Amino acid sequence: MYIRRVCLLFCAMIFFSCALILKIYDIAAYGESAVTALSGQYTRKVKALERNGFVLDRSENIISHKATSALCVINPKGVRDENAVICYLEKGAKTDISEIIGKLYKDEPFSVTLDEIPEGSAPAGLYVFENYAENDNFFCRHLLGYYNSENKGVTGVYRRFSDTLSLLSGSVEYKYDADPEGNPFADNNFCISDKNYSSKTGVVLTVDEKIQRVCDEVCNEMLSDGAVLVCSVSDSSVLALSSRPLYDKDDIAKSLDSPRGDLINKALSRYTPGSVFKTVVASAALEKDETLYNFEYDCTGSVEIGDKIFRCHNLSGHGKQTMKEAYANSCNTYFYALAKETGYEEICYTARRMGIGEETAAFGLAVKEADFPKEDENHTDAYLANMAIGQGDMLLSPFDVMKITLCAVSGEKAEFSLVKKIIYPSESVEIENKKEKKRVLCDETVEKLAEMMRFCVTDGTGFEAYDGKISTSGKTATAQSGQYKDGKEVLHRWFAGFFPSENPIFAVVVFCDGHGENNAPPSKIFLEIAKRIQS
Repeated sequence: MYIRRVCLLFCAMIFFSCALILKIYDIAAYGESAVTALSGQYTRKVKALERNGFVLDRSENIISHKATSALCVINPKGVRDENAVICYLEKGAKTDISEIIGKLYKDEPFSVTLDEIPEGSAPAGLYVFENYAENDNFFCRHLLGYYNSENKGVTGVYRRFSDTLSLLSGSVEYKYDADPEGNPFADNNFCISDKNYSSKTGVVLTVDEKIQRVCDEVCNEMLSDGAVLVCSVSDSSVLALSSRPLYDKDDIAKSLDSPRGDLINKALSRYTPGSVFKTVVASAALEKDETLYNFEYDCTGSVEIGDKIFRCHNLSGHGKQTMKEAYANSCNTYFYALAKETGYEEICYTARRMGIGEETAAFGLAVKEADFPKEDENHTDAYLANMAIGQGDMLLSPFDVMKITLCAVSGEKAEFSLVKKIIYPSESVEIENKKEKKRVLCDETVEKLAEMMRFCVTDGTGFEAYDGKISTSGKTATAQSGQYKDGKEVLHRWFAGFFPSENPIFAVVVFCDGHGENNAPPSKIFLEIAKRIQS
């Protein structure tokens, strides 16, 4: 009997030993989660806030997001002075203060949304953060772009830097220990972590927030369909870009079905340039022979070239004119004659030296190259005549027109830039945008172009860009599109210029798409932008 009991006891000890060994193995295999489960404790994790990486302007102001409110995370176990907490929260809390007081007597951490971060230091047990939301549908929409439902950038800067902005995203999380039912333990081991949420990490653009807001506001008031592009004359950096019509980033399906092309960035698209191309013709002529500045032609309103009649917009004619007068009056027949004096190859050569026909790359912005003829292509006199006034099969984007304008102002080929640097948590990486400047036009040509562009505003077709307080210069254009709407040909309109005239700082291209119901001519839009930038 005794031996039997000993055997049973021995067997029981062997059984429990095996069970213990198996449990130890299980703990070793499954780590901390097994320990937590065995102790009856669970770590509760709560993600209080999260955001994508920031996009910032040239002064490192955040332009992709805005602080819509604030969030206060409260750990009741860490509160030392309940009255101080109530006084801190009661003015701006969006939750009834009595509800907050009730939660303070429980152990479970919670969060409260505030109108803004209150003044002064937060009492013990409170952790306050800005509540960032993506900027609205209005500001810098086409340049920034939008994210899809999977938080991937689809267009604009968001697409080009999708991986970088995802890497530089931020969040605020807190965690505490609780039982399986979620009830915090007496010592809940509360911990809160700011994972890059409050850091200004992201992509820094060359865009100027003030100038971008000016362009957006003016476009909302005066431009229903088209684009505005503003660049710095000194370094060709992009200061602002607005495209219309706008789209609703929260209802992309609606924009996809829109016949207006809401999602198209008009600043990157190509159109018939019309008379803004006369700046290229004038440049080529002056580079070939500076005495052509005094070349005279008698405009009678039309001229026969080959077997076609080419007409000036002034059907009764402008009379005898020099280059300066013809440029200001946008006289077509003069530029037919000037193009013939200059030569097809010389005009093509000058245009290509300005960058026309090259893809525009600005680190984050790619614009397809212009449709532009090559020097060695066969051409007729009629083809040259159309080229002289920016018509025919030529298609330029607002960026191409900006290349022409910047070159006319500085004499150098424009090398655009859009991104200055990327700010990481531990370092900032500068983006190398500087390229060797290429001289295209001599100083004498630049000086004469400046005279012509100023005269166009003071005494010519650009009169609506004239202002007695701001000295402005530029060139107008009305271009036939070859498209028809309601039985009438769609006409695109342009104004490309700079200000101040004597010491140019800003270059602006305004494009009005003829398909829209635009409220003002581009020269007037240009002036309004110039006035608001200078104010």
